[in-house]
Amino acid sequence: MKLILKILFISFSVMALQMCKAQEAEYSKFYNTITPKLQNVADTKAEFYNQRFSKFYTVLQHKNINIFMFAYDSKMFNSKDNYILRIYFTDNETRLYTSNNRYQFPIVSIQFKNKIPNEIEKLTKQYHGEWNEEMFKFFSNMEIEKIDFYGINGMKSMNRKAR
Repeated sequence: MKLILKILFISFSVMALQMCKAQEAEYSKFYNTITPKLQNVADTKAEFYNQRFSKFYTVLQHKNINIFMFAYDSKMFNSKDNYILRIYFTDNETRLYTSNNRYQFPIVSIQFKNKIPNEIEKLTKQYHGEWNEEMFKFFSNMEIEKIDFYGINGMKSMNRKAR
């Protein structure tokens, strides 16, 4: 009986290790595919300043960079005025996995010249923070003031500075 339990324990341990390695390989492939594209856009980010969000979004689409989720934020702590859109290229589960393993995950933070309309709260709840065509339409005419790229300095890099 003890032998069977030991065999089961070892079997489950090996399977768990293989699953972790498979998840890392999958994320690594994703990261190494999207990051060079984002680095290219980051190098030309100033071209999008004072332009509508739709221009930036079109470039992302042409490079086959798909937004998966979004969040909004204020410029200053405790302010109710939201000016910042954060876009994510993975779901929450993947971001949790990367955080737990101290891997970088790409984020683009876009600061708009004007306040994001309060309707953003309702839309975020309605779509659960998932990006879709309605969200694109909502932001399309907003003018970009600044763009920062995070998490594009190498999957296991400790350099978490904005680009």
